[in-house]
Amino acid sequence: MAKERREGEVPRSWWISILLTFAVLLSLQSITQLVRAAREESLAEGATPPAVLEKDGLRIEARADRSKVSIPGVVHVWVTFQNRSDAEIQNLKLGRFRTDGFKQGRCWIAEVPACRPGETVAKSSLLPAKLLPGETVALMGDLQPENAPGSRVLMGPVSWTLVRPGKSPLNEVEVVTLGPLQVAEPPTHWLLTVGEAVYSFFKDLGVPVVLGLLAYLFQRLQQDRTRQQETRQRFLDRATDNSARFYLPICSAAHMLVWQSRAFKEAAPGDPEREKSFRRSFYYFLYLMKKNRDLGHHAGGFFFPKREAEKVVDKCERAFFPAAWGRLGYIEISEVLDSLDEEETITSLEKKLFRPRFLSLLSGSEATAATRLRDGFRTWLEKDGFDRYHDVLTVFSKVVLYEVNTVYASWYGQEDQPREDLEEIWRGLKPEDAEIATALRSYLDRLGKRPRARIFSSLGWPR
Repeated sequence: MAKERREGEVPRSWWISILLTFAVLLSLQSITQLVRAAREESLAEGATPPAVLEKDGLRIEARADRSKVSIPGVVHVWVTFQNRSDAEIQNLKLGRFRTDGFKQGRCWIAEVPACRPGETVAKSSLLPAKLLPGETVALMGDLQPENAPGSRVLMGPVSWTLVRPGKSPLNEVEVVTLGPLQVAEPPTHWLLTVGEAVYSFFKDLGVPVVLGLLAYLFQRLQQDRTRQQETRQRFLDRATDNSARFYLPICSAAHMLVWQSRAFKEAAPGDPEREKSFRRSFYYFLYLMKKNRDLGHHAGGFFFPKREAEKVVDKCERAFFPAAWGRLGYIEISEVLDSLDEEETITSLEKKLFRPRFLSLLSGSEATAATRLRDGFRTWLEKDGFDRYHDVLTVFSKVVLYEVNTVYASWYGQEDQPREDLEEIWRGLKPEDAEIATALRSYLDRLGKRPRARIFSSLGWPR
């Protein structure tokens, strides 16, 4: 059965089409470049013989890395100066190079080569103020043919001053030449012609289509993101209301019920604290039952961002609440819960259920139900194994509290996961709580995973 596409999800076939278009463009460009490189390699006849000029101890050598170049192509040119005299040379200058038929590429400033060999960044004033005896300096630059095929000769003036001890400075000017360099238009390779034609077609037609698709996809993404934000805001408003009215009171009541029931069991018979712990336990039990019933009537249950959390809470509810209704009686619990006010306190509950004067004010069925429920709950705490539900209620309260805080994680700036506490409880769960243990294990594994970036889910990226 084909998988149904979610609303707002971009079809994967669109992404495949876009990727294939880009792949074709890149492949054609690569093939074209390879053919051009092979053609350039076939034209290379080796470096030109160096053009050497030597006068008054200054040796000037100009050379190129190839003697023939096609359109388009690149020629690397070097000019080297070496002082072979026993006197220093000053004011060494290379004038504007005449490069008719070529366009000056990298490493040229003011029509003069301006890079050191091995460098690619042009710098001015590379020639030293003084060239001492035996010193050498070299300049380089790149040229690209731009005119019709033919033979070209490069030339540029060089001036310097030879400073000899005890003699007048000698000013010299010469012209250094390089060439001839052949600019050729070789026969066009059929593969290059086809590749360039197809590449030009895809570049002119395919790129606008791809850009149009991308614009549409990002518009869809923005619309989907807006819907998600609106849905999240509605969920946040509802979650805030449910948390204040039901989730947090239920979480607090479950936690306090476990705490007070343990205090009741630990207190010795006859200890006044034992009776106080029982009354508090009874209050939090009723409060937990009432809020959980109201939650079912008004909201339908617990709803969290993580489905695993909902399963854990559902298993805990199925383990505890049906057992409470069945053990203590549905009618008794219902009548007592109906008699409680919305904001019932421990003090007001004690007046209703633990003092005969106030108990007599209830109707006969309510008074009987309250007495039977109170006595049944005491028996449950003392003899019938209520402590078996301590871990169940603890898991229940911790998961609810953490998931409520998760909604506001961006506000707090961090999340305090209850993994360590729940891991210990998980290892101690009883065999009859196997379903809770399984759901809790899945939940703990989910907490240990890093969340997936939502943009891929929104775009329909293959997962």
